[in-house]
Amino acid sequence: MTESCTPGTGSWAVSNRVLDKQFGGSMVQAIVQASAVILAGGKSSRMREDKSLIRIDGITILELLARQLLPLAAEVLISSNDPASHGFLGLPLVPDESPGCGPIMGILSCLSAARYEKVFFTPCDIPGLPAEFITDLLVRAQSADLVMALDAQGRYEPLLAVYSRSLVPLIRELVVAGERRIVSILGLPGIKADFVSLAGQTWYRNLNSPEDLLAMGHSGLASR
Repeated sequence: MTESCTPGTGSWAVSNRVLDKQFGGSMVQAIVQASAVILAGGKSSRMREDKSLIRIDGITILELLARQLLPLAAEVLISSNDPASHGFLGLPLVPDESPGCGPIMGILSCLSAARYEKVFFTPCDIPGLPAEFITDLLVRAQSADLVMALDAQGRYEPLLAVYSRSLVPLIRELVVAGERRIVSILGLPGIKADFVSLAGQTWYRNLNSPEDLLAMGHSGLASR
């Protein structure tokens, strides 16, 4: 492992008309800048192909997510160990500091590389992220160390979240100790976490298998 990173100290955020409409001008004035990360380093074993490169209406999911995030964040990074596959957008690629550690290493590596204190993360299998959802998490993160989505059953969605760069030393300690579950950070003392339920959100669907993709195609939302 590399030595522990120094946490960022800058303030964060996003400034755009979506925020202005959703939260009011005073909130927008209080917001600075944020980073955003697309997690594209997974194995996609159930899909049997790289999910980030699946095309929806002729556009890869990776590019769809980048288009959604670029107006909302000061920088967009891609967590990837495969530059040949994921470098076509020209966005910065962040490899895992150490291979074989799972998503927690992608989160740690990107937090270490990010320029801004608050960092929004999304997996590469949710192609329909609403801007209002992203900005809601970022606004909530003003007063929390992390903001995490919960699925309709109340289960953690740790890859759909905002993490603070100040958590880097704690996450690094977890990894060094052999921990591979990022949600373990929730049990550490002093962590201030907020949660956003995805119950009732019709846009929320993971493309984990060919059947999921087929179902989306039948709904008229996607085509191969």
